[in-house]
Amino acid sequence: MSKYINSTYTHYFLSNNSIISKEIEKLDPDNSIEEELEWINNVFLDAADTIKPNPTKYLNNNSDLLCGQPWPLQKLNTKDIHDTIFIDFINLVKDGDINNEDILEFSKNYGLLISRPQVNSSYGALLHFEPIDFWKNEIALMYSLARTYYFYESLQLDKFNQLFQKRMKIIARDVVNKKPTDKWPEWFYEHDTKISSVKKIKFKIDTFKLEGNYNNIEAINIQLLTQVLVEAIKPRLNYSQDIGMGALP
Repeated sequence: MSKYINSTYTHYFLSNNSIISKEIEKLDPDNSIEEELEWINNVFLDAADTIKPNPTKYLNNNSDLLCGQPWPLQKLNTKDIHDTIFIDFINLVKDGDINNEDILEFSKNYGLLISRPQVNSSYGALLHFEPIDFWKNEIALMYSLARTYYFYESLQLDKFNQLFQKRMKIIARDVVNKKPTDKWPEWFYEHDTKISSVKKIKFKIDTFKLEGNYNNIEAINIQLLTQVLVEAIKPRLNYSQDIGMGALP
């Protein structure tokens, strides 16, 4: 079994904005939760843009937050990360929902999703936090991708095909009467995961990268599967690499 080494905080806990605001004030009177929320919006929540167009909706006065904090200060743990991490992640979906406490326990083993421990920065050393809703949407997306791949691999193509919706986009109109003269098929991935605390996952697929009969899902289903995996995972890998390089102590 493959194994990787990861740095994690020594302390993880669940909280909310109002409580964290008081904690930040104790740790750093010159800073504010607004500054940290701005950092969150500008850095890592964009990674969720494909499944939730407005990342700022994750953040409100009642947001549940998952927090990581080195305690005692400047001390980190080293954890072994096994290749079962993806299975453990999607298995956080239980009985049709995702429990906050289960996310907390997962973070104790694997750390936060995007924020990495930074013991050399004055404020990053004190506290990092991520919205629980951000976690739930990312878990739901990975759960959805796993189900989609399973449907294709097990030849349950009726269930697989139901996840893709085709719509005809008007790309040309008659200059006189303005009636459509040409249309182009666009495909959308839509999956209601039935997870009670998460909305339906939906995003557009890059049709121009598909080859063959765009109107026939059976003719392009392997390409649709590939595009869904690429479009969901690639931006997350890019963010993790960009942020990870900058976060190394």
